[in-house]
This record gives sequence, structure tokens and C-alpha cells, in this order.
Amino acid sequence: MCWLQSDHHQYSQFVAFRVGEILEETDVTECRWIGTKVNVADDGTKWKYKPDLKPASRWFNGPSFLWRPKIEWPESSLNGQETAEEIRSSNVGSLTQQELLKAEVFEIKRAQEEVYVDELAILAVGARLLQKKNSLFKVSPFLDKRGVMRIHSRLGECVFVDESNRYPIVLPREHPVTVLLIRDVHLRYHHHHETCVNEVRKGFHIPRVRRVYDRVRREYQLCKVIRIAPAPPMMAPLPKARMAAFVRPFSYVGVDFFGPFFVVVGRHHEKRWGVIITCLTVRAIHLELAASLNTTELFCSTGNSSRNQKRS
Repeated sequence: MCWLQSDHHQYSQFVAFRVGEILEETDVTECRWIGTKVNVADDGTKWKYKPDLKPASRWFNGPSFLWRPKIEWPESSLNGQETAEEIRSSNVGSLTQQELLKAEVFEIKRAQEEVYVDELAILAVGARLLQKKNSLFKVSPFLDKRGVMRIHSRLGECVFVDESNRYPIVLPREHPVTVLLIRDVHLRYHHHHETCVNEVRKGFHIPRVRRVYDRVRREYQLCKVIRIAPAPPMMAPLPKARMAAFVRPFSYVGVDFFGPFFVVVGRHHEKRWGVIITCLTVRAIHLELAASLNTTELFCSTGNSSRNQKRS
């Protein structure tokens, strides 16, 4: 009966369709609610003892009040009532700017009350300064008209910036609200680290904010990839030929080709390559000329180098 008397669109799909079918075929004023004791349909489902199934019972003849005049029927006691059973989960519309501001102020005040209990109590009674040993003594905090603790800054007389820029809000360093705030700024500014820190400082005073920001930054894989430095491989030891002492130059050499170069032979041009022979011990260099890149030319070039060294 509560479903029939209320807007059926707010209920689940199954209930809404069934209630809509009933309302299409009947009028809601024709429907009445009766209790279990006089409801014959409950005899088949809600009974403790065997129901009376005699031909003269109400199971076959209906409830007794139907045999009396209509004015003597039991009255419905559910007129105008609603129920939350099978209610459909509806999407809440977008919040207004004023509602978002109130929610932000509420969370900030709750964070301050959980950490700065003594400071808020001192400032609430009108004391201007805290004790010198207090961590907020140097920033001169005060309470605004909404009860939010802020600090004085040198932009207090500037009318072209917001109140949070002129008087930053104090937030505790280890509170979840502070972590959520920094995480939101970190994502909005696409992991630009110094920009994020400066943006947080524009409206909030967080002690040791860089340490809190570094902890938040370590949560994201993108920041880990950007920040990581490549690990250079371990250098292998030098070969024995590079460390050979008290030997003749070019006892151990490295050979490489460079070129080609075109030279004139008679009336045509031919290719020639240069052979660079480097001593692995003293880094001396010897140059030879090769007519091709085959192995024979390589042996001839190195042989010429050996003979030249013996002559010297």
C-alpha cells in the first residue's frame, strides 16, 4: 500500500513496473490495507497450525467483513505513509559552490581541532600570542570569523587576492586532510613538483610541507619513473695487453680501417683504405695504406708496421 500511494518511479525497477501495472488497471482509492488476522491470503503462507479448509471456512468464503456493509469494513491505517524499502538509489545533483565551501571549512576545522586543541583554546579566549616554545609562535596565528585558524602574512593589505592568499590556513602536517589536499594538487598540476609546492603554500601553511609532499610523491609510479636515475654497469677490468709494461711499442695493437679514398692510377680512379694501427700500451698510432678490405691486405699492413718498428 505504501508503494501504491507514493511515486513508483523512485523504487527499484521490478517494484516500479509492478506498481505501474496496478495503477493502470485500478484506482489507488479502491485499494485498502487489512491486517494479517483478517487477511485470508495469509492462511496459506503465514500460519502455525494447519489451516481450516472446510467448505464453510473463510478460505472458500472469504473474510467475514465482506459479508457486512461497506461502512463496517476495517479502515486502512497506512494512508499517506511512505517506505524506504526497495527505494532506488538516485544520483545526487552537482553541489553548489557554497556547499563545497562549507564542506571544505568543516574538514579544515575538524583537522585543526584534532591536532591544535590547545592553540585553538588559547586563541578563542582572545589571547594574541602563543607561548614561545609553541611551533606556531613565529607565524602569529589567529582565528577568523568562521573559527578557522590562519596566519598573518605580508599580503594582508592586498585586496586583489583571495583571503587564503593573504592569510594562509594552518593545517597539521600528518593529518589525512593535509595528505588529501596535497594529493589533489599533485594530480591537478601533472606531477610538476615545485609548482605543486608553491600552489599549496599559496593558501595553506603546512609545517615542513616539502617532506609531506615527498611522501605523497613517492606513491605514484610516474613520479618514481621520472625521478629514478639509471644505474651504470660496473666497469670491467682492463685487459692484460693494456697493462703490459716494459715491452716494445706496438707489441699489442688494435687495427681498424677508415675510408675509402679515391686515387688516380694511370687514367682511372681506384679505391684505397687507410689502416690505423694503435698501440694498446702507450696509445701510439701508425698509418698504412690498403688496396682492399680482405685479410691479405690486413696482414700486409700489419707486417709493414712490424718491419718499420724493427728498423726504428
